[in-house]
Amino acid sequence: MTLAQLPTAKSTIQNVPVGIVNQDQGPIGKSLTNKAMHNKTKADHVDHPMFKWYEYKTIKAANHALSFNGNYATVIIPKDLSQSVQTVGQTGQKSTVKIVINQGRNHTLATNVSSVLTSLFNKVGTSIGTGVLAKMAALNLSVPASKAEAIANPINVKTSIVHSTKNLEAASSVFFQPIWITSLVPTMLLYFASRAFQPKHKKDVLAFKGTVVGIVALLSLIVGFVTTFYVSQFLGYHFPDSPLISLFLAIATFAFIMFLFSKTNY
Repeated sequence: MTLAQLPTAKSTIQNVPVGIVNQDQGPIGKSLTNKAMHNKTKADHVDHPMFKWYEYKTIKAANHALSFNGNYATVIIPKDLSQSVQTVGQTGQKSTVKIVINQGRNHTLATNVSSVLTSLFNKVGTSIGTGVLAKMAALNLSVPASKAEAIANPINVKTSIVHSTKNLEAASSVFFQPIWITSLVPTMLLYFASRAFQPKHKKDVLAFKGTVVGIVALLSLIVGFVTTFYVSQFLGYHFPDSPLISLFLAIATFAFIMFLFSKTNY
């Protein structure tokens, strides 16, 4: 049970896969992408960087990686970034960098990734704004009060979520603990049955093992479907494909019991 809590208790951000799409062909977009790809931001006491960056040519490719390749986030740099930064003194309009978070990958880690990425690009925006202000000061240009904030940080960071977990963020423990504990009971019963079993021939051992596998398979199916039913009825969880979830839990239960039971003499 203690080992099972490690992913939650020690969710250090390390080499987390993140995609980036640069739609801006101007100097700022390219510079921002280059800085992100070579970013060496590290977690405390960790030698490896927080993020492992992947560059994509299109948003479609990045979205596919976000949904199917295990990426936790996608950063989208808008096509008007360079132009917007260059004209922010006149327009006072910020350009928006979008961060799309895959919450379904891991709720806790996705939340941390969102926070770190938002902070990272806000700092980048502040750095760019400092450069703009320095150039304006060198040219003795005045800064209108209404546009000062936009010039100081010309980048607005907007975060959105895909594959939202909503109220399912604790689903891993909701499922894991019941089937793990439930697996212990039949394992103990089968273990004592095996200790009391006295085979006379080799075929008796094979018959016993076959019976055990059949019993475990039946119990696993019952546990898988009953667990899904209880979780839905008592905890209010609803799934788009309950039979598939139940079958997965049944396979997991079967694996747990067989793993625990494998240490017996027969």
